[in-house]
Amino acid sequence: MQMFPRRYSLEEAATRQTPLDELSAQAPSSNIVSLSAKRAKLYKKTVGDLCRSILRRPDLTLAVQQLGQSMNNPTEKSEEQLVHVLRYLKGILGHNISLQPPRRWL
Repeated sequence: MQMFPRRYSLEEAATRQTPLDELSAQAPSSNIVSLSAKRAKLYKKTVGDLCRSILRRPDLTLAVQQLGQSMNNPTEKSEEQLVHVLRYLKGILGHNISLQPPRRWL
């Protein structure tokens, strides 16, 4: 997963605590700007890579699902949300999720 931050030049960027930002639930603004063809291709490639990684990181499922909704016409807002997810990934590199039943079930 270390390839994601490099792709968007986030080596020095601050990390995030959650995969979704609080602004993603707000209504879309009226001044929607589509990405250039080069940036849209990079967006689609990165979201596609994230889709394959949700099997190992179930905490990303909702965020990646929301990012995938704008695959046909990515906007600057969707790219901003993607960068938020990548900054979250940067902060959790090396952390593992343990999916085990509680001890009382054993």
